[in-house]
Amino acid sequence: MPPDTSTPNPLRDIQHKYSALQLYLISGLCAVILGIIGYLWLREAKTYQSYANPSYGFALKYPSDWAVTENKDNTAVIFNSPRKNALDAFSENVNVVIQGVDPRLSLEVYSDRAVKQLQAVFKAKIEIIDQEPFTLAGFPAAKFTYIARDPIYDLKITHVWALKNGKAYQITYVATLADYDLYIKSVNALFRSFKLL
Repeated sequence: MPPDTSTPNPLRDIQHKYSALQLYLISGLCAVILGIIGYLWLREAKTYQSYANPSYGFALKYPSDWAVTENKDNTAVIFNSPRKNALDAFSENVNVVIQGVDPRLSLEVYSDRAVKQLQAVFKAKIEIIDQEPFTLAGFPAAKFTYIARDPIYDLKITHVWALKNGKAYQITYVATLADYDLYIKSVNALFRSFKLL
């Protein structure tokens, strides 16, 4: 004979309500977490825009709120950050330069020459922060970061370069020392997205 369930059991009722409350709280917490993850994913996905330059044979993704200027001052393209406010006088930027080089030139020799040239330009006003191997568009590359003292600004600059088929592919990020870290995540994403067409 089945147990008599017609008589109220306060302990069983409390356990049932407590279990239902736990289930609602866990479901609600999961919904909030999934909503936050979805929002962050969508925000990140909308942050970058594709750019392709068939003339120079490369493509990349850049922050969609940055301005694009092509073929200026011996660059293939320049990406300028938006101004933070009316007093923001310096626009952080990334530029891409492609140069013809001797196809026999090694990355090591090119890197040594590039660093020496930068040191000659800035003389004692350069402080090397980091110099390391890198990969650009799937090819061995070099990454060089330094602080350059200028009469108006102290700049933090990162160059990435790779050699392929008699061309040097150079991407340079230039920022004020104070604002360098504001954009480095976006710039690193740009570096990683660079590919040859």
